[in-house]
Amino acid sequence: MSSIAVIVPFFARGPSVLARTVRSALRQQGVPTPHVIVVDDGSPQSAAVELAELAPNELARVRIIRQPNAGPPFARNAGLNAVPSDTKWVALLDADDTWHPDHLARAVQTLELGYDFYFTNHERGVTGKPHFVHCQFDPDAHPRLPIGETARAFEGDFFTRSLCRTPVGTSTVVYRWATLGDLRFPLFPWTWEDLMFWLLVADRTKRIAFDSAVRVEYDPGGIAGADGWRSPGELRRKLWYIQHFANVRSRFQLTSDQRKMVDEECDRHAEGFAISLLGLMRYGTLPERRVLWDFIRWRPKIMMTLVVVAIRQVPKLFGRRGEASPDIDA
Repeated sequence: MSSIAVIVPFFARGPSVLARTVRSALRQQGVPTPHVIVVDDGSPQSAAVELAELAPNELARVRIIRQPNAGPPFARNAGLNAVPSDTKWVALLDADDTWHPDHLARAVQTLELGYDFYFTNHERGVTGKPHFVHCQFDPDAHPRLPIGETARAFEGDFFTRSLCRTPVGTSTVVYRWATLGDLRFPLFPWTWEDLMFWLLVADRTKRIAFDSAVRVEYDPGGIAGADGWRSPGELRRKLWYIQHFANVRSRFQLTSDQRKMVDEECDRHAEGFAISLLGLMRYGTLPERRVLWDFIRWRPKIMMTLVVVAIRQVPKLFGRRGEASPDIDA
């Protein structure tokens, strides 16, 4: 069967679950053992130390690339640049996530029907529900493929669907190297480079398929888990969304409806930023200066946003301690 390369960017300040993650890739059933490329992005906790517990035959299928810390898009691109020439499929896997044993077999079986890009449903412990439910993606709106009950062809405008609340999770993606192998993750600073990558894919191909079954388990933590709505981490997260949508506007020629969607999302995340900022201040915590300054630079109408938020949300924010947080979910 055809070869598969797996790209795993890695950065950890202490002991991690990298060995567990890599094993979930090496022990896939129904496909040849993939070639795993771990990119150690200047991690304080060395990837080599983390993977020392693997058996010699497992380590033989793993290549570790170490580079100075640069961030996830640089690490993923370094891995993509090292993909062997005989590779047919590339799979993405974050260092704290794990695959079900049949993930790659199901992906290859689906892609072999003539598709270029594949993703599957996933679950993160912190949400308690599958991602397709979380992002309101209905698999039943797409035609079934003749390889089981859960494989489907994506039907419709994948670009527009990927603009907001994308159904794609990075660790679920497998794609055809011959068609998409020249794509790289955009290197915009402080943004969601994976969300931009899906838009680049949508510009390249319409042959997209997915599986509605949960075949990937996401770590409950990570950047998407944030630290709670009233935290410096949430401020950074909202800022990155604002920057992402500004980058989308500048990079792609959008229709009027798509521009409206992007602008509404930008406004929503700006309001979420203001809610989190007021929540921090309520508990006596000052935001990071750089984050606040970048927000003002990217969103000069911050005062108007704060006024609107104050009118709508201050009664909740400054009410009794322990009240549920406002609805600012991304």
